[in-house]
Amino acid sequence: MNANAMLRFFLRKVLHIGVSKGIDRAYGADKAKKDMTPEERRRHQAARKNANRSKQALKMMRKIGRFR
Repeated sequence: MNANAMLRFFLRKVLHIGVSKGIDRAYGADKAKKDMTPEERRRHQAARKNANRSKQALKMMRKIGRFR
């Protein structure tokens, strides 16, 4: 593996981690669950489901991108 390929591999890994952390942060909770109302708790659970779907879609796109 040459230096260019290693650099590309490393940068891709860092970018993937950063995007995943960004998704987690965007859908994260502002309050502790015990301080939430039932409605806020439902909205938070729906947001977490959407975050998981986003991560799954991102993972599929990454796999498709490898086979170009």
